[in-house]
Amino acid sequence: MLSTVFGRFSRFVCVVLACILMAVTVLAASYSPAQPPGGAGAKHLNVVLGFGPSNLDPDLSVYGLALTLWISMFDSLTRFDENMKVQPALATSWKMINETTWEFKLRSGVKFHNGEPFNAQVAKFSLDRILDPKQKTQNLSRMPLLQRVEVVDDMTVRLYTKSPSPTLPLGLVWGWMKPPKYLKEKGDAHFAQNPVGTGPFKFVDWVQGQYINMVSNPEYWQGKPKLDKLTIKIVPDPSVQVASLRAGEAQLISDVPVHVAKQIQATKGLKVVPAPFGSVTVVNLYSHEGGPLADKRVRQALNYAINKQLILDRILQGYSTIAQGQVVTPEAFGFDPETKAYPYDPQKAKQLLAEAGYPNGFRMPLTSSWGRYPMDKEICIAMADQLGKVGVQVDLKDYEWGVSQDLTKKLQMPNRFTAWMNYGDARFGLQWGMSNSNLPFWRNPQFDRLMEQSDTTVDPKQREQLLRQAIRYEREEAPMIFMFQNAFIFGMSERLTGWKPHFSGWLYFHQADLKS
Repeated sequence: MLSTVFGRFSRFVCVVLACILMAVTVLAASYSPAQPPGGAGAKHLNVVLGFGPSNLDPDLSVYGLALTLWISMFDSLTRFDENMKVQPALATSWKMINETTWEFKLRSGVKFHNGEPFNAQVAKFSLDRILDPKQKTQNLSRMPLLQRVEVVDDMTVRLYTKSPSPTLPLGLVWGWMKPPKYLKEKGDAHFAQNPVGTGPFKFVDWVQGQYINMVSNPEYWQGKPKLDKLTIKIVPDPSVQVASLRAGEAQLISDVPVHVAKQIQATKGLKVVPAPFGSVTVVNLYSHEGGPLADKRVRQALNYAINKQLILDRILQGYSTIAQGQVVTPEAFGFDPETKAYPYDPQKAKQLLAEAGYPNGFRMPLTSSWGRYPMDKEICIAMADQLGKVGVQVDLKDYEWGVSQDLTKKLQMPNRFTAWMNYGDARFGLQWGMSNSNLPFWRNPQFDRLMEQSDTTVDPKQREQLLRQAIRYEREEAPMIFMFQNAFIFGMSERLTGWKPHFSGWLYFHQADLKS
């Protein structure tokens, strides 16, 4: 008897020691000794994110907080201000010559980190690379009507579109400028591991999935950053992120769990910064492959079956907002105030399922990444439970973020819990429901026509009405389960000044500073 107890205790000790060793290993991997150059006393900001990109080529991925790496190193022709309005960047001004021709004046005196000058030839090279179908860049979806680029003179380019494109200046926020000579000499693969841009910080070194080191660019066209060094570390485990913040190893973390937010806020020298973003979490319902989800009554039933208020209160603890039956957030152009969220009505859900021929429900997959969105795994578990109560049995699968991205590109993430960003304009959230989306889950010619009309309508009032028609139509057809307007919870040291979350979800550090 005693030996049995002792054996169990020994196994328990071994498990505890193994967990401690695993945590130490994670911290050791996350906090590499590799550091950017700089003398003692240099202002060195350590930022911890939950995930990072698979490469550093800004044309090859567009995912959320990972863009923080690129906006620190790269510039585009246009940029967002704090209110998601488009402002000049490497283009100083622009105008429409006619409905399908735009002229952009470029900023003089700008150099890449390797000394190459920025000019009209660079702008053409960079945008032509995005237009190149071999690149397979998702950035092209931000400027889908762009057809060709022409050099007018050394600091002027003209952009020609297939038809009127009122959102082109906004789409060019993703038009990252790249150095032609460096890319041609080194090649795409080298560039994806050793990026060179014109941004406020210069690349030093990178270990995928662990960290990237940068130093300030003293010749930045907007002025030298206040920081000397910037390190962004990738730590998927929120508890390890919190530990690094409390230990002073990080001054900013991206993934504060809701259940420890109040504890951090009460900790001397630390604070919590809730940040509503212009994105909406949804479940994309794979209706284009037939089966129960091809019937809109089934898709509507799934929306009625979810008790969003309960999830908001118990899981998110109020750190989000219920989406108003659309993927568009209130601050975005085209938001429809008349469209409302599906109410929680399980009886209505059962009625619709019976009408569609599924009185006993059916079985469906639900897929998700874990750690990408606040409490995403817990939300999906709750949704599976609630859908089960109306007869829909859910096969829930969740994956690490990098794995989920690979599966998504292969179209192997059916009924995926994800989020769509608006970026200040309804078009950028709605576009993913179009039949020509590179992540297709719904095909509807009527919705496509409304979107195509809005894409080519120059008059703002007419365009707004078309976007609102598309929103109402999408809500009725319910190609997705509409969930929440995202709110991330950042934890930060009070030493960090000059920084606040941006509504785009991107993290800008040009004006950030550290108090000693």
